Amino acid sequence: MSIKLKSKSRKKKKNTGLAALIVIVVLLLAGMGVAIHNLSDKSAVYASREAELESLIAAEKDRALQTDAEIY
Repeated sequence: MSIKLKSKSRKKKKNTGLAALIVIVVLLLAGMGVAIHNLSDKSAVYASREAELESLIAAEKDRALQTDAEIY
């Protein structure tokens, strides 16, 4: 009878370990999902800022060309 008890306790330990592993994996995946979402938001902000800065650079180049044309 003690052999059967050991067998049952081993099964419980295996199931508990598997359940803990599954919980850890789910938590890690959820954390990664949140991180990816935050990074995609930041990427969109950076892309819009990049476009804004490129338009400012183009405007400054035009202004520099006009100034050069006025000087010469």
